[in-house]
Amino acid sequence: MAPSTVWEILTKTGIPPGPRRAGPTWAQFLHAQPKAILATDFFTVDLVDGTTAYVLAVIEHATRRIRILGVTAHPSNTWVTRMGSNLLMDLDERAESIKFLLRDRDTKFTADWDAVFTAAGSRILRTPVQAPRANAIMERWIGGCPANCLTRR
Repeated sequence: MAPSTVWEILTKTGIPPGPRRAGPTWAQFLHAQPKAILATDFFTVDLVDGTTAYVLAVIEHATRRIRILGVTAHPSNTWVTRMGSNLLMDLDERAESIKFLLRDRDTKFTADWDAVFTAAGSRILRTPVQAPRANAIMERWIGGCPANCLTRR
């Protein structure tokens, strides 16, 4: 069904278009307060011995500074939560300025992970389902990792 067909059906039944949302767009939100946003994600690395390692990384939107929080073969709830606590300790007094933590809906990010950051005053922003552009800065860095790591200089 084409969008024009949906519009035609709604118009014929007398249903008006939905109201526009008030407030900034997603891009405007990200650009308005980069100092207050951290983005995080997991990515995998296939090792020479055939195993897979899970890498937990965080990027600061303002500086584009990458922090590799840890690498493990089995990212348990305890390990992931500890990595979040370690990050907040590393940020020290700057942790108070982090108002938003942007993450995807990966099951490795549990309620315990979220609680670490909400206790520090951050709000957890989960990206919509199948919307990699919502966390584009982190996703772009992850996408470039294999090429950057394997380039010979």
